[in-house]
Amino acid sequence: CLLQRFFGNPPFRVGPMEDNRFGTDEFMELCRATGAEPSITASLGPADPGESAAWIAYIRDTYGPGAVPTWSVGNEQWNPIEPNGCALRPARYVERFHRFAMAMRDADPEIKLIASSADVEMMPRWNREIIRGIGESMDFLSMHIYMPVGLPLVSRVGDSPGHYLAITAAGLALEEQVQRMEELADRLLGKTIPIAFDEWNILGPLRRFVDPWQSLREAIGAAGVIHAFHRQARFIRIAAMFALLNSASPPIMTDRDSLVRTPMFHVLRMYRALTGSVTVKVETECPAVDAPKLVNLPVRRSLPILDVSATLGDGRLTLFVINRDYREAMEAEIDISGCTLPRTVGVHTIAAREYLERNSDARPEAVAERVTDVDLKGVYAFPPCSVTAIVMDGA
Repeated sequence: CLLQRFFGNPPFRVGPMEDNRFGTDEFMELCRATGAEPSITASLGPADPGESAAWIAYIRDTYGPGAVPTWSVGNEQWNPIEPNGCALRPARYVERFHRFAMAMRDADPEIKLIASSADVEMMPRWNREIIRGIGESMDFLSMHIYMPVGLPLVSRVGDSPGHYLAITAAGLALEEQVQRMEELADRLLGKTIPIAFDEWNILGPLRRFVDPWQSLREAIGAAGVIHAFHRQARFIRIAAMFALLNSASPPIMTDRDSLVRTPMFHVLRMYRALTGSVTVKVETECPAVDAPKLVNLPVRRSLPILDVSATLGDGRLTLFVINRDYREAMEAEIDISGCTLPRTVGVHTIAAREYLERNSDARPEAVAERVTDVDLKGVYAFPPCSVTAIVMDGA
């Protein structure tokens, strides 16, 4: 069937059927229990926006105004598989956005609305028309990106060192798309638009939606994406990775009897715990290598071996470093202007013997965060295929 052509045959039985027993109240309870900020997508399937307005009114009356701060006005409306969507008809989406936005804001004036953009390279007309037609009526512009991504018959993502390097450079491709989208907005509106990156992941063939990747390689790629978010923080205000479990490159893998935290889990948890509220300018000098083109990831000439980001918050400076080299440690001199390095720093490291290492029921901590105290002395050797956070208190 068509779905099998795109996604392939999953290695497990997909199911059970969704019966919608997990609804709005359960979702809000989960968000409160985990400390997550809720965001909901209003379906444009119904022609009448009354259903979306009623949904917002229910949340307003039950949980208070603004309890769900952001609402997407439809999901990927360029996509032909969206029910009653606006596939390749941007003018239709512009009209529907304004109509739905009016009803949704009437139900709760405190909400912020997210409009649906499309791939920067493949659908420039869609993006031009919705930016021009919706303009300041949107609070955020949604961007989705999966890297590398392609149909199972043409993607050919393998396990070679070249493909590993391409995946670790995924964040650079995301940055380039953000910059092009903001240049377009500035050209059309005379201003930039806050971005909601509310779908992203390291994916590969579409069948990875049902046959997930689980190795350190994807986690290093995700760390590079987070560095891109840091560098583009003036534009990117919201970011949410797809998916939580059992799809794409998830942080959690489950079956009926067990749960495994993947390398992705440990990378996401480390950045969540240690990232400060202010990004700090970083300059890096290091050796570089070439990385091949890989589906929607472009060829890279002189890809830096080290990818570095830094943040400041709560009296703590944190230096995040990715070592893309899969064979050798990379010794680096660390110089921080305007700040004296403390004698001892906390070093958080996620690394393994090789980039395809993964966790399993038998070896649940094969790839995990290791924390040590180190007398830094201005120089540190970063392990091969690793993600490291150096935490300096009192900064």
